[in-house]
Amino acid sequence: KVIKKVMYALSGEYSRLFDYALELKHSNPGSSVHISLDPEEEEPVFHIMYICMDACRRGFLHGCRRVIGLDGCFLKGPMKGELLPAIGRDANNQIYPIAWAVVEYENLSSWKWFLGHLQKDLNIPYGADGWVFITDKQKGLLKAIDQYFPMAEHRMCARHIYANWRKKHRLQEYQKRFWKIAKSCNEMMFKHYKNKLAAKTPKGWADLEKQDPVHWCRAWFKVGSNCEAVDNNVSESFNSWIIDARFKPIIAMLEDIRVMVTRRIQENKSNSERWTMPICPNILRKVNKIRHGTQYCHVLWNGASGFEVRDKKWRFTVDLVQKTCSCSYWQVSGIPCRHTCAALFTMSDESNNYVN
Repeated sequence: KVIKKVMYALSGEYSRLFDYALELKHSNPGSSVHISLDPEEEEPVFHIMYICMDACRRGFLHGCRRVIGLDGCFLKGPMKGELLPAIGRDANNQIYPIAWAVVEYENLSSWKWFLGHLQKDLNIPYGADGWVFITDKQKGLLKAIDQYFPMAEHRMCARHIYANWRKKHRLQEYQKRFWKIAKSCNEMMFKHYKNKLAAKTPKGWADLEKQDPVHWCRAWFKVGSNCEAVDNNVSESFNSWIIDARFKPIIAMLEDIRVMVTRRIQENKSNSERWTMPICPNILRKVNKIRHGTQYCHVLWNGASGFEVRDKKWRFTVDLVQKTCSCSYWQVSGIPCRHTCAALFTMSDESNNYVN
């Protein structure tokens, strides 16, 4: 009797979802909240619910890069289902929640419904040229991305690819070689590290080659995204962040997520107002780490804006006017590489001024 009473209380929240949706729209004008019922059932049965808060939408469009991570996670309570979040990156490379949906199953139909509403809310043009989507290898999601955003850059999480590849090739030394391939910023470096891995394990490279490197290697990332990420850590971090909420009934869970997101944005806003540098702290730490690597660089200056920079293995050309380096890291990430930093030291210039 107790179990039946608890289950009835949990399932009863689904009958209040339309009231909850109306309250969200009333208290957060401009927000997008949609509920769909299962068309195959005679009686009204919950199918999917989508939420995009107006403040999250405006904040993403005004202050974040056009990079979105997509990944589903299971609900932990007695009422099973999945949560589909769309997560962006703020200027400090932290998670920025954009929208989320509760669905029965993670499949092609649910992803199409979710991405269709996301496309409208973010005013993503047809084809989504200039946008970046980072996902895992869920088949329904891959098909939905190809259908809604055929011209967008589609990256696949290298951590998932490595985890699947590692099941057959478990040696620890292969891990570093894999990540050197994934983080190669140009085709020359990609081929170099690929050949090193193939020399160690020909079968390993044969299996890895089945995954098109266009989706998980920096050498093929498009210029303009200012994001060099080869993984989908933002989505994984969000899923872990809301782990406690995922044990609760649906309305209690959605309320917890709303409150957590509101509090996070407010706290980040207050923290950023105390910053004294023009660059966000996480980016500044990354720049300082890159600058530390300039101790191995030797610079040859042509007297104008061009430089030839040689490090331990490679030799690259830097153009400070065009803001390019032939290693391609600067163009892909928007952050000066160590070759650029070495050239700037020669000019007694500050590398922070060249961060996008």
